[in-house]
Amino acid sequence: MQISTPLYPPLFPRPFRGVAPAFCCANRRLLTGETTPLARIRRLLQGIEFGDIAIATDLMTELTALSAPLDQYAAHAIGEALKILKKHDPAWVSTWVTAKLLNGTLWGDHWQPFLLSVSQQLADDLIHQLATRELQHRDASLPA
Repeated sequence: MQISTPLYPPLFPRPFRGVAPAFCCANRRLLTGETTPLARIRRLLQGIEFGDIAIATDLMTELTALSAPLDQYAAHAIGEALKILKKHDPAWVSTWVTAKLLNGTLWGDHWQPFLLSVSQQLADDLIHQLATRELQHRDASLPA
């Protein structure tokens, strides 16, 4: 039997949530059918509800593959993934968020909690990049 509809953990009665390994495996099978990194990130986050806690490496892989344009709800999924990863590797998270802020994939002050302080050399490099490239206005109401 092949599962074709998304599994949504909050809809399961509490007694059935105890069979997490089966749900976890089913969710992992559904993960292979997702076609975009953002969809796979969302699927991995659903797996946490089933007890799939070994997702940090998979989240890093999918975040690395993530590129613009992102849908209007992407920030929530990305933020949840980064919260998980920050516990495992805060330096990786900071580096990833910095790169995405610089290339315009992400924007806004709400990403600041994921950033670590930067070295003076990196700060100088970033200032040099900003000073030598043409900046464009970004309309926050338009998708990236």
